[in-house]
Amino acid sequence: MIYGVVPPQDVFEKSRVKIKEELDEAESEVINIYESQISKSPAPIWLIYGSDKIVKKELEIIGRAKSTLHIASGFMFQEEVEKLNEALNKSLKRGVQTRIIAAPYNITDDEKIDISENIKKLDCEIKTFQIPFIKAIIRDKKEMLLIFCKFKDGSVISQTAIGVWNQYTEFVETITDLYNLVWTMNLFNMATDYR
Repeated sequence: MIYGVVPPQDVFEKSRVKIKEELDEAESEVINIYESQISKSPAPIWLIYGSDKIVKKELEIIGRAKSTLHIASGFMFQEEVEKLNEALNKSLKRGVQTRIIAAPYNITDDEKIDISENIKKLDCEIKTFQIPFIKAIIRDKKEMLLIFCKFKDGSVISQTAIGVWNQYTEFVETITDLYNLVWTMNLFNMATDYR
């Protein structure tokens, strides 16, 4: 047998190629595992910024409703009422039981929005009460969207809107039960009750 000396760069190159092949294979396996599990473990809480994106998410949630919708609205954005009415009418036609607690009106970006006047034609249970500047949409005890805004001198500042989209079922069920408890209380004796 004859042995020859192999230059070090050849040894390193062979090792480099082998290590790269093993890394590529490992990367491929990890990506497959990650991508197959990502849909099984959704992130249950998301923050959404901007009134346009928030309204879009509200409409998506309403569109997914199968049995119940619980809405509390202490404010609305400009042109939001019309979009919500359209989406809610579609869900009501599908048989979704809907309850709404809404402020009579609010001021957004220094413009008055007549909330209760604009939603009273919906064929669902509606109670009017001057609730704080917060909004919540709860679907089927499975997901909810809470929306907050800064306000100044009684006017909501829409550019500060933040939505918290929550899919923790246990939490959403608790908030739905709390909503139903508030619904049955005598808070609304002084308020207008449509339907």
